[in-house]
Amino acid sequence: MVRSVSTAILVLLLLALGAAPASAATQPSSGLPKDQIELALELRHPRGLDRFVRAVSDPASPYYRRYSSVQRLIARFGAREKQQKQVLGWFGRHGVGARPLATGSFLVARLDRGLAARLLPPAAGADASAAGPARRVPAALRGSVRRIELLPPVRVSHEIVLPSAGERAALAGKAEQKAKLYSSAATHSGTAAGCAEGREAVPAPEDPFTPNQFLAAYGHAALHARGVEGQGQTIAVVEAGGFRRSDIATFDRCFGVKTPPIEVNTVFPVHRPLPPEDETTLDLETLSVGAPKVERIRVYEGAESS
Repeated sequence: MVRSVSTAILVLLLLALGAAPASAATQPSSGLPKDQIELALELRHPRGLDRFVRAVSDPASPYYRRYSSVQRLIARFGAREKQQKQVLGWFGRHGVGARPLATGSFLVARLDRGLAARLLPPAAGADASAAGPARRVPAALRGSVRRIELLPPVRVSHEIVLPSAGERAALAGKAEQKAKLYSSAATHSGTAAGCAEGREAVPAPEDPFTPNQFLAAYGHAALHARGVEGQGQTIAVVEAGGFRRSDIATFDRCFGVKTPPIEVNTVFPVHRPLPPEDETTLDLETLSVGAPKVERIRVYEGAESS
């Protein structure tokens, strides 16, 4: 997800999502006209958030788990109102609409490609064809803007085409042969209360694993045997795609697991849950069996640069 923004800045951004009004989000990049682009601007803000994140995350630190509220984090580490006004005014004078995001440390601007090329050309050495190339910060904004980057479009989910019964049988034979020759993994298995699809996984070229295999491979089965199953914990994941709750429920029912509560939050420039994607679904299915008693899973959905 965030490939060019520091982890600490991501934390500040995500923590503020719950406080963001609907008007603070931009339209999804996938709905932009072909002649327009969206740019994300990181404003200059006080240092120290990296140290704060490390301190509250380190069990050896006296500040371990002494978290702060969203409002206090923004007040302490967010960009100042003067900087926001300067940048918004500069865009306004050029006829460009821009808006601050929830933390105030980021702005998103939408403008025509031709105008962007004149006002905010790619930075020296940036590949204009690459995802999220850096843009040159104009001299008038260098005191207020740390960096500018192009937001890539939101990925569109693709349809999964399952093999026919004959193809599945042929693939099963090949997978079994390969397993005998090369694999040290346990055989596919569901649970006593599971479903046929779980006990005999649909074979595919990727030879997917079932929970009994990856729980044993990563040591989770031993943790479960000791009663460690995520009790009292909340898990947060950052995803570039959405999911269907029915898919997670079907998977968990098949393998005899109760689906934990799942909350969805959207991250700029997305303002509504994204279409389902394989990777997000797989992440949530794996979490639900790896930590079946977790209190909740919070999913933050956004574009790849958010």
